[in-house]
Amino acid sequence: LAGGQGTRLKNIVSDIPKPMVNISGKPFLEYIVRFLLNKGINKVIFSLGYKADVIEDYFKNEYCGLKLDYVIEKTPLGTGGGLALAMKKVSGNSVFVFNGDSLSLVSLESLSKFHRSVSADLTLVTKHVTDAKRYGVVQMSNQGVIKSFKEKKSEMGLINTGVYLISKKWFYEMKPNLQKFSFEKEMLEPSIIKGTVYGFQSSEYFIDIGIPEDYEKAKEEMIFLK
Repeated sequence: LAGGQGTRLKNIVSDIPKPMVNISGKPFLEYIVRFLLNKGINKVIFSLGYKADVIEDYFKNEYCGLKLDYVIEKTPLGTGGGLALAMKKVSGNSVFVFNGDSLSLVSLESLSKFHRSVSADLTLVTKHVTDAKRYGVVQMSNQGVIKSFKEKKSEMGLINTGVYLISKKWFYEMKPNLQKFSFEKEMLEPSIIKGTVYGFQSSEYFIDIGIPEDYEKAKEEMIFLK
């Protein structure tokens, strides 16, 4: 999902999509694509909106043998609408979903194995952080069932990294009959009430460049991924 304007980074990315911001000589989005390539993924679908041509022109239709495809919002459709566009091009029964402004080095193999073992409709990747005020905290049972999201007040706890493994069947069963909608509010939260959403805790590196402070942090920390 890489269709947002990045309003909180407007002084840094005023003329490009937020995921294309430069990190140690490469667009942030390229680190995500390279991670997926290294994990054995063979197809990536970009859901784009704002200045989509910048991303299309940079990546073209292939990245080191990785097939790239695109869907483009004509008007902003929200996280749900953007995902629904991309889902039309998903050929398998499930799909990994990443946000274009954050990177989690989670083991996709372990995530997939857990997802299958509990027969989850949706599994979201969590991460323990010492400062969760910006994100809010995920409440999870001992079996991994997501119980709730708390408001953005906690100092530490598990956060939602914005990485998901989603059943396509579940997606179409839960999808509202709307073009523009919020995936989090109108699909994720109702499923949490039903008890069919699971969390997979990752201890691997995670960074979100959504605010200037974390963008600067990424420039310092992501040297090891160059």
